[in-house]
Amino acid sequence: MIAPIDTQAQQATRPYRIGILGVEDDEILRQSLRDLGYIEGRDVVIEFRNTAGSSARGDDMASDLVRPKVDVIVATYPAVVLSARRATTTIPIVMVSTPDPVQFGTEWKVK
Repeated sequence: MIAPIDTQAQQATRPYRIGILGVEDDEILRQSLRDLGYIEGRDVVIEFRNTAGSSARGDDMASDLVRPKVDVIVATYPAVVLSARRATTTIPIVMVSTPDPVQFGTEWKVK
């Protein structure tokens, strides 16, 4: 007997914490999560940190996301990808609008 495939999002025992590091709130991400059945506040909590396009603020904002132990960091442009990488080696980083990580060279390698 083959079990049916359930495409509904499963409710987490605690909300997943998603850290968004970048220049503007990501409504597309929020809508995509809703489309998948995740309800903000119940299934996911989004921690947004606006760097205002400043690379200097990126390191501070990335560290600010690491402290509450987000489950994943979504970095929205190359400079904040590197900021997130400097802030953590354990939290997964999702790169958005960013070229191939190999192009980052030695800065991206795990130290």
